[in-house]
Amino acid sequence: MGEGSTASMTRHLWRCACVITCAMALPLLALAQPATLADLAPGKALTQYVADAWGNEEGLPQSRVEATAQSSDGYLWFGTQEGLVRFDGVTFTPIARGPGGLPNADIRALAPGAEGGMWVGTRRGGLAYVDRDLAVRVVAAPEALPHPAVGALASGADGTLWIGTFDGLCRRPAAPPEAEAEIECFGTEEGLPHAHIRALLTDAAGVWVGTRGGLARIRSGRIRSYTPAGGAAAEPVGALAADARGGLWIGPLSDHPLGYLRGGVLRQRPEADATGGFETEALLVDRLGTLWVGTAGGGLVRARGAERSTLDAASGADLSVVLALLRDHEGSLWVGTAGGGLARLRDAPFTPITSREGLPDNRAYTVSADPREGVWVGTTGARVRRQRPRPANVDLRRRPPRRRRLGSLRRARWDGLGGDRGGGPVQGARGARAELPRGRTRASGPVRDLASGGRERPPLDGHGNGPPRVDRHGLRATRRRRRPGGLHRLWRRRRTVDRDLRAGPLAVRRGRHR
Repeated sequence: MGEGSTASMTRHLWRCACVITCAMALPLLALAQPATLADLAPGKALTQYVADAWGNEEGLPQSRVEATAQSSDGYLWFGTQEGLVRFDGVTFTPIARGPGGLPNADIRALAPGAEGGMWVGTRRGGLAYVDRDLAVRVVAAPEALPHPAVGALASGADGTLWIGTFDGLCRRPAAPPEAEAEIECFGTEEGLPHAHIRALLTDAAGVWVGTRGGLARIRSGRIRSYTPAGGAAAEPVGALAADARGGLWIGPLSDHPLGYLRGGVLRQRPEADATGGFETEALLVDRLGTLWVGTAGGGLVRARGAERSTLDAASGADLSVVLALLRDHEGSLWVGTAGGGLARLRDAPFTPITSREGLPDNRAYTVSADPREGVWVGTTGARVRRQRPRPANVDLRRRPPRRRRLGSLRRARWDGLGGDRGGGPVQGARGARAELPRGRTRASGPVRDLASGGRERPPLDGHGNGPPRVDRHGLRATRRRRRPGGLHRLWRRRRTVDRDLRAGPLAVRRGRHR
C-alpha cells in the first residue's frame, strides 16, 4: 500500500472515530461559542439552550413561583405561595415563618437590599426584610400600609424603596431596615391612574408605575399619568422593562399588544405583537437587546425585531403561564411559573441540533461541510439535513427503508443533494440499496458517512466492501479485495445500468468478498 493510501486510510479512520464519539454523546453538536458566556445567544432556537427545572421534589416549597431576585452576594431568591427560599445553585434554604420569621407565607414581590439582604413583599403580612444571615425583620406591618398586600417592589440607586400595594403606592426613604423611617404613600388623589399597583421600575430620574388603570411616572415628587397617550399606557399594566436605548416596554394585562414608550411618545415596534393576544405577566430585556415576555397562557416568548419564538415547556417544567423572569449575573434566564415550578435557560459552548430543530433523526452518524454554505448531516432513515441559516431536509428514501446503513457520502462537485451536476453525491452503501431514479440520487437506510466525490478514491471503512459511487457516467461499485499480508486494494466494477433511467430506478447491491 502506498504512502498516499496509508494517509487516506488514517484520515478516514480518525473521522469515523470522531463521528462515533459525537453520535454517542449528543445527536449533534455544532456552532461552538466563546468560552465566556453572557446572555442567551439570540441566534439559537429556544430548544437549543440548556434547560434545567426544579419543583417540590428538588426542595422548592411550592410550584407557583411569583417573585424572583438575586442579591448582591450572588444568591438567588424565589417567592412562592408557601414561603421564601434562598438558592445557592444546589440547595434551597427556606426562610423561617411565623414568630421571628416572615409574617406571611405568600410571597408576592422581592427587591435586593444592601449587603446581601432582600426586601420581601407578602400577600397579607406587609413588608419584611431578610438579611444575609437569614434573620427576618418586619419593616412595615399591614396596618402601616394602605393595604396589607404588597404586589410590587423596586429599589432606587439612592436606596429609596418603592412599595406597590393593592391600594396605593408608598415610598420609604433610604435607611437601614432596622431604622424607623417615615413611609409616604400616594393614591388616586395624588394623580395615580389606579390605586392597585402591579409593576414598578426605577431609573436615575424616578420611578415608573404600572397600575390597574394604566401607566404613570413619579419624577421629582410629581406624578404624571400616561393614560392620555392611549395604547398600552391606558391598559392595565402587568409588567415593565427598560432597554439600553432609554425606552420603556409596557406589558398590558389584556389582549392589547405591547407598548414601547421613548421620549414620552408611544412608538411602533415589530415586537409589539409578541404576546399573541395573551396577558403579560413579566418582561425582561437582556444585554443583547432581546425582549423576553412571560404570558398567561402563551408560554415564554422571545422577540427580537420581527422574529418571535415561543417555549411552553423546558426540562419537564410547564411554561404555559410565566409569572416572573430574572436574568442572573451569569446571563442565565430564570423563569417562575404558575404551577410548573422553576426553570432556567442557559447557554453552553456547544449548540445541540436535534429533531426539535428539524433534524430528521437524532442519530447523526456523519457531518460534511458544504463548500457553499452550511453543513450536511447524515442520519438514520437515509435522510440528510443541510444545516444552514435556512435548514432543509433531503429525504433519500423512495420506499420504506431497509434497516441497513449507508456507508459514505462525500462532498462532491454538485449543486444540492440529489443533483446531477459534476461528481455524484452518493459514495457508499454498506448493505443498503442505492437508486438513481430520473437522474437523481436516492437511497434507503441510515446515512453513515459524508465524503467527497469527484476524482477521490473511495475510503477504506474496515469492512469487506467498498461503497457504490454515482457520477456523471452512471452508477459504479467499488470493492475491496483482500491480498496476502492483510493489504487491501480497491477496484471498480461497472454495474449494469438501465437503458432508460426514467423507466425505473437503478439498484446497486453489495458484492461478496472475493
